[in-house]
Formats: sequence, C-alpha cells, structure tokens
Amino acid sequence: MEEAEGRATAGWAGSKHYDEIVRPEMLWQWTVEENPTLQYLKQALQDWAGRRGNPKQRPLCLTCEHEFRANGCMPAAWLFVRISVNTAGVPKHLILVGICEECAAKDDASLLREGFADLRKVYPDLPEFKMQVVQEGPGKVN
Repeated sequence: MEEAEGRATAGWAGSKHYDEIVRPEMLWQWTVEENPTLQYLKQALQDWAGRRGNPKQRPLCLTCEHEFRANGCMPAAWLFVRISVNTAGVPKHLILVGICEECAAKDDASLLREGFADLRKVYPDLPEFKMQVVQEGPGKVN
C-alpha cells in the first residue's frame, strides 16, 4: 500500500492520503484479511462501473486512451486513491482509475508516478504524496 502524507495545502493540511495500485491478487488478500479498505474500493467500483455505459463519461485507462465500455473487458489493475482519511480510516474522497492489460504490465511505482502526474492536471491542489512502495510480488517493486 502506498501511504502519502499531505503537504500543508489549503483543505489538505494534516490529512492522511493513500494511493495504491490494486491488482486481482490484492483483492483476494483484502477479502481473506477482511481489510476495511475493501468497502471503500467497492463504493468506488460501483461509481466507476456506472460510467462505463455512458459514452460521455466512459472511463479511460490511467496511462493510455483505452476506453472501458459496458460490454468490454474489465481493467487488469486499478489506481485507488483515498484522500483525507480520518483517524477512523474513513476517506473524504475516493478516486478510482482503471488500468488496461497492456499498461498494467508496468511496475507499480511507474504507474503511481504517471497516475499522480495526471491527477495533478485534473486536481491542481492535490497534495504531493510521499510514495512508499511496501508491497512485493508480481508487478511490484521493492
């Protein structure tokens, strides 16, 4: 999981922020461990899935122009961002971006850097995250 400490920016000061690349093997682990983050991922997935059928709001891949359509394949991985997480672990904002199979072949650190750069274009006041890759395994970096 990536933990990010927000810098002192208006509305973000003192908040905890988390971003991570979610792959299928992580979902299984979260389910077995009964990780509370899974409930927020489910909430974000429901919102994301609702946009797949709307041609004006179809989600794109994190790093390319691949469109995720209602009858198409699901992402091979996700960028999942939880912003302003309180002490009880409840985030104020959720961001979920799909990653196509081709782009998911990149390592997590590269995907996180690219994803954060793109998010900063959309949300210029997004705090800078201090990246700490702590998971190991396929697609992971040590």
